[in-house]
Amino acid sequence: DLQNYFVAAASSATAGAACRCTLAAGVADASSGATPVRIPRLLYMVGPEWTASLGATQAQFDVLHDVTGGTGGSEIRAAIAWSRRVGPNSLDLHAGFTWKSAGLTGHYYGVPGFYSPGASLNPFLKLGLGRPLGPGWTLRAFMDVQWLGSTIRASPLVARGEVLTGFVGATHEF
Repeated sequence: DLQNYFVAAASSATAGAACRCTLAAGVADASSGATPVRIPRLLYMVGPEWTASLGATQAQFDVLHDVTGGTGGSEIRAAIAWSRRVGPNSLDLHAGFTWKSAGLTGHYYGVPGFYSPGASLNPFLKLGLGRPLGPGWTLRAFMDVQWLGSTIRASPLVARGEVLTGFVGATHEF
């Protein structure tokens, strides 16, 4: 999975390293008179992550920085999650925020020579459900809403001020 790699120890409070690889888009140089084209580019965001648990509550904090050198951007994410068992099923609620630096928001949402966004604070909520399917298998579903900060919403590349994400799939624990 190119999305997340985590290195951590198993305990109630852990510290580790996180690496996120995202497919970003850059704008090709239009100095030749050609129409600008957005070209995909991989970014590797790397940094420390801290996680702590107390009963059904978990806190997470990570600080990631673009190590590819293309954006000079950073991201800080903080979240609290509450888990509840309902029979064999699990119900999770996550609340938090992601702060993205001007370098990172410029890479994703900027238009060279036209719009350069500043740093952005994006709050989010996520509701997750889990249902056991059999030994080691769990059906998982979640719905996530993220409200984009004002500098991202002002980008000509953005049509809506929120991002709604959903997922349904199965996981297996070895």
